[in-house]
This record gives sequence, structure tokens and C-alpha cells, in this order.
Amino acid sequence: MLKTIKVTDTTDASKFSNVTDVATSGTTNIEMPHGTNRNNPFKVELVTSANAFVVLTDANGNSAKVQADANGKVTFNSVELMTGFSFTVQVTPEDGGEGNSYNVVVNNASNTTAELKNFTLKDPATGISYDVEWSGTKGTITLPYSYKAAGAMNDMIFYIKASTGAKVTDASNNDLVTIHGATYSDYSSWLPAIGKDMTYTVTNGDKTSTYTIAIKTGDARTQREVESVQIVGTNHNYEITENNTYKTEIGEATLNGKKVRTIEVTVPYTYNKTGAPATVYFNDLTLSDGAKAYYVNGGNLQELKTIAANTTESAKVTPLTTSGVMNAKKADGSLDPARAWAIYVLSEDENVNVVSGTTLPSGYTDKENASFYYLVAKTAEPERGNTLESIESTLDPNITTKLEGNTITINVPSSYATAGLVTAKGFTLNFETSKLATVYANSNPGIELKSDLGNKEAAKTATKFLV
Repeated sequence: MLKTIKVTDTTDASKFSNVTDVATSGTTNIEMPHGTNRNNPFKVELVTSANAFVVLTDANGNSAKVQADANGKVTFNSVELMTGFSFTVQVTPEDGGEGNSYNVVVNNASNTTAELKNFTLKDPATGISYDVEWSGTKGTITLPYSYKAAGAMNDMIFYIKASTGAKVTDASNNDLVTIHGATYSDYSSWLPAIGKDMTYTVTNGDKTSTYTIAIKTGDARTQREVESVQIVGTNHNYEITENNTYKTEIGEATLNGKKVRTIEVTVPYTYNKTGAPATVYFNDLTLSDGAKAYYVNGGNLQELKTIAANTTESAKVTPLTTSGVMNAKKADGSLDPARAWAIYVLSEDENVNVVSGTTLPSGYTDKENASFYYLVAKTAEPERGNTLESIESTLDPNITTKLEGNTITINVPSSYATAGLVTAKGFTLNFETSKLATVYANSNPGIELKSDLGNKEAAKTATKFLV
């Protein structure tokens, strides 16, 4: 796949195109600065799929083949465009699969202009971009209110698109802004700020224009409610099953004579029976738009992280120990103050002032500038099912299984067995039981068998069977 193209006059390096996104179909048009001499050789810089093979054929039928690097970059240093001012590019994947052909036409701009065509801010953490809205030579970029938080703008990057061949300078210090067209500028010394106007001078030959861009935020969102919530017993998405997905409800209790909101989770009967602290995690905690949830950790507010927001980073998911909040809500509906564990939900206009891990909770009051939800837990009645519902080899198609009554038949290729040697090929199985039942080898208490849940990650800790 061909992604972008840039063309530069090798005789006059000041004559170059913007980086241009390749059309998904039809012809890609490249614009060179006005007055570019088409009799000169040109450097063509391409970005394509990693390690792809690229053949460039000019209008005269001359071809060259180059393999792209691991970043997909490839350069043809001397391309003759004299007769046709066009060329074709054939891209073939490294593995030799089906390739694609792209037609490219290069033309000169009809005249020389000095225009700032676009200015975009991008937040690399979210991948969201914010474009300027122009009114003549004055532009405005409107960001969400949350960017008022300390440090929220630090990692912002931006790109500028100007007239082909134009130069852009920061009018405050005359620093040249490196332009990469459709890619992001490397002008890293500039740090955008809310309420700070930026002025840029665009020059192209004898043409000059000046543009001013202001950054502002929209209105703060003021709602701070928990809209939905789900607590589970693992911090890995692939391990979530019916057995460790716990009934979770938003409720109400009385604390110091006042009604307060609760998040009530019902954990299994066997939870924490051995005396070890039992840990749960939020798989879902959907809040009002712009709101954030915090808990007190080490005396300070710490942002509460859910599994859904950290699918591959289990270490960043907030663990909550239920032993401290078990039966915190009494039979009469009151909370035990010693066990009441608060989750602070702050609206956008409040949470922009919070530095997670540093801000003290003392400045927040329930139903005034925050919404408190108290986590409470109770145990369910014991489950009494003891049936193996299904067993199969989901991850290894070479193995078949059959469950008939109390008999399990497993068919394994003979190559998996090596006379009991340690080199025997082990395999895992995916099995389901009655809710919360445990599978043992031999009689109970025996060796607990763990299912691979039909997932490669879960298989790493599942029981390995040998033939």
C-alpha cells in the first residue's frame, strides 16, 4: 500500500511539493511550486508498507526497483519526468502477495501564493485532531475544556499546510517552521497554550502573508453521575467469565443521618474464605461526559482506572480490596463509617484542577462540588451445581473431545506422545462448569484443573495435559 509522496527538484532544492496523501483510486496529483523546471531530475520520497518492494516507472518507460525499509520509507534519487511529468508506482508486499499500481501526475502551481492553508493540533494520547476555523487571516482552534488541566497541552503536536514552496516562520522569534505537508511539523520548541495567540508569517518568492491563530476551550461539562458500573474479579479482559462477573448495582444508604449513594457488589460465597484480602476491579464505570472518578490512596486523590480503558495494561487497572467494605451497609440501610469507602466523581470543571496522586480530598463535599459513591460488598448464597457442562479443544484443532454423561473422550495425535519424556507436547482444554464449580483431577481435594477459556493468554496459566 502506497501512503504518501513527496517530490523535490534535485537541481533546486527549494522547489518541493507538500507531502501528499495517495489517492485510494484514480490518479494522485502532486503540485510543485510555480516555475519548477520539469527538465531537471527529481527525488521522489515514498511511504508505503514496511519492507514492501516498490517499482517506479517514469513516462519514458525507465524503471527502478527498491525495497522499503522497516518504516515503509523508500527514495528514488533521480527520476526523469521531462516528457510526461508523470510516473507510476507498483507496490508489492514483502511476502510476495498481490500488489497495487498507482498513477501519479506532477504539475506546477499556476501562480505563486503565500497562504496558510491549514493548522491542526493533535493529541497523541487520544489520536484526536483539532482543526483551525478561519476568518480571513485569523483562525481559532477550540479544544475541550479538559485541556485546561495542568500539563494537558505538553505533548500536543501540530502540522501546518501552506502554499506549495512557501516558508512559514514564527513571527515571535523568526524561527523557521519545518513543513511536512500532510505530516506533523517537527517545530518542537513551540508549546501551545490556552489563550495564547500565535502569529505566523508565510513567504513564497515576493509574496508575504501574516496569520494569527488563537487557542480557546469550549464550555465545561458540569454533570458528575455514575451512569453504569460493572465489577469483576480479574484485571484481564480475556479472563472475564460469568463466574467472575459480579452483580453490581447503584444503591442508597444512610451515613451520619444523610442519604448517600452506593455501589453495591455481590461477591461469591467462597470469596475471602481463606482470610486473604479479596480484590475486585471495575470493568465498566461509565460517567457523565467529561467527569472522572477518584479514590483516596495514600491520603490523596488517585484516578480510578477501569479494565475497559486499559485493555493491555492490567497493571494500570485500579485494584480494590473488598475485605474493608464487606457488609459495610448494615441491615437497617446505614453505612458503617469505619468501612465506608468513597469514590469521588468530579465534573469536568472540577477535575481539571486535580493532579492524580497529589490533590487532597478535603476540598470536596458530596452533592456540592462532587458526587460521592460508597463501595460496599456482600456475599451471595452458595452455588450448588457440580456439573461439567462442556469440554473442547478450542486452541488446537488437532485435538477432538467428546463428553457423554460422566465420560470424557479426548483424541490426540500420536505425535504428541513421546513415551513419557519431558519433551511430550502438552495441550490445554477449554471447559465450562455449573456456575462457580471447580474441576479437580481425582477426588476432592485433588489437583485443580484450570481451563484455557479458549484464549491464548489464559492458556499460559491453564492446566497442561500430557499423553
